[in-house]
Amino acid sequence: MAEIIDISKIVAEFGKYYVKEGQGYDRIRTSVMQMPVTLEKNATHIRTTETLYKMTNPAFKSVIQPFKPVFNPVGGAAFHPNKIELQKIKADVPLTPDDIEDSFLGFLADLDQAERKNWPVVRWMIEKYILPQANEDRELETVYLGKRNEDGQTPKDCMDGIKVKLMEGAESSYPINIIEDIEALDPDTAFEQIEAFDKKLPNKLQSVPMRIYVAPEMIRSYLENKRGKGYYMISSDKEISNAIDFTLGNHVIVGLPSMAGTKDMFATVPGNLLWCSNRRPSEFRLDIQAHYYEVAIMMNWREGVGFGCNQLVFATEETVTETEPEPGQSQGEGSESGQQGGEGGNSGSEQTTEPETITVTEYASVDTEAATSVADTTATLNATVANLPEDAVVTFNYGTDPESLSSEAEGVAGEEGAYSAALTGLTAETKYYAQAVVTKDTHKWYGNLVSFTTTA
Repeated sequence: MAEIIDISKIVAEFGKYYVKEGQGYDRIRTSVMQMPVTLEKNATHIRTTETLYKMTNPAFKSVIQPFKPVFNPVGGAAFHPNKIELQKIKADVPLTPDDIEDSFLGFLADLDQAERKNWPVVRWMIEKYILPQANEDRELETVYLGKRNEDGQTPKDCMDGIKVKLMEGAESSYPINIIEDIEALDPDTAFEQIEAFDKKLPNKLQSVPMRIYVAPEMIRSYLENKRGKGYYMISSDKEISNAIDFTLGNHVIVGLPSMAGTKDMFATVPGNLLWCSNRRPSEFRLDIQAHYYEVAIMMNWREGVGFGCNQLVFATEETVTETEPEPGQSQGEGSESGQQGGEGGNSGSEQTTEPETITVTEYASVDTEAATSVADTTATLNATVANLPEDAVVTFNYGTDPESLSSEAEGVAGEEGAYSAALTGLTAETKYYAQAVVTKDTHKWYGNLVSFTTTA
């Protein structure tokens, strides 16, 4: 039990004798423990017994066009899979209650109770240590900075946290939005940086509620910077709020304890941050087993985090780059390395590879149009592309199976975003399917699927 409760100083001070002098639980003074905040107060909780929670993100195309006296379909939807893996986490704590029997902590022993798992020290450890510590570990180490490592033994190894999900989202085929030209948050310029970040959100989101998440220390810097501007007719600095001025949709900055020590910033609409678990922390069930003189306290659960719709997530480049917290920041005090992902993480001296990012303005709009010049063995594929990112290429996938477009043709640029590809070697009297695709590095934007039938 020495690794769980170190009583050596108590024994040295008071002697290894138990004299009951009315001691009680109130004689043990504990420090403040970090309460869970990030998920419990800011995420939509989904209770599920599944180990993989599956969702789909649809991407819609524009549907209106100038009137023509012919049926000329435009628009469509592309569906992108989205998933949250519920990763299994556990806590195992061994106790040997007899170790404290003749110490100053002897009042936590019940010598009349034969089963040591029912001794008061076991209940005290569960209520005052194990459950509060599990919540603190989750909040400060796992929820944001966690990176799953099956072979690890630290809280950071338990689960892929929000930062991992943001980095994965930046590399997804249906990516989150990356706001460029916002440097890593600086306490001296936090006010200007956060306002600049908010101004870069799409116009259609300026009138809906948004939550911008940062480290708690950046909230204080934001308010201090805001107060220093002297723009307000107020009677007290308590009237300075963490709301972003002039936003019709109530945009608010929220400080998350799980982000402490980072310079990250991300935003999404309320309800889009999802937390899947098979039970809430308040419902953790502990298995208490006694083996001779030792008591084993065990609990396990599954949980995972993610976003419902990537289109509604915005982050800075700093946020989707793997970085370490500033030295001395309260990011899980007591952890040995402060690395992400346990032994597999990068040390502070290593250079990380910055992922390819796409700005919010670099989202190609791809409309696959009806094929023209269709003959028995030839046809011309057409598409209109708007907001084509620099260095991106346009191609056409086509084939007879709509689920597997096995052939590819390079798109030739025309005027005003028009692209085409002349196909040859087709089979007569056969139905073909085609789809325009814009590719930039690992990112792809897909147009709607069209069909045509070659002539006899």
